[in-house]
Amino acid sequence: MDKAPDSDSGDCVFKSRLGRNCFVGVQAYNFEPENTVLQVKQSLQEKEGIQVDQIRLIYSGKQLADDRQLDTYNITAGGTVHMVLQLRGGM
Repeated sequence: MDKAPDSDSGDCVFKSRLGRNCFVGVQAYNFEPENTVLQVKQSLQEKEGIQVDQIRLIYSGKQLADDRQLDTYNITAGGTVHMVLQLRGGM
């Protein structure tokens, strides 16, 4: 999966948020339908510096399971996947 904001095939838009209302940004990445969710998370870790275990990916209101391929969720080119970070902490 490569960062490809201007590519027209296979792009998937990732919208990321920290917490409930803190919008971080939008990135487009090129993916292969047979990529697993874990492979996508590993690629995001390499490109964005976010640990895999802190990333939750949501598509059409469903959290994506690490062991499933993207095509099993019917994620299409131009689709939007929301990346939610599980932040550690507490008081």
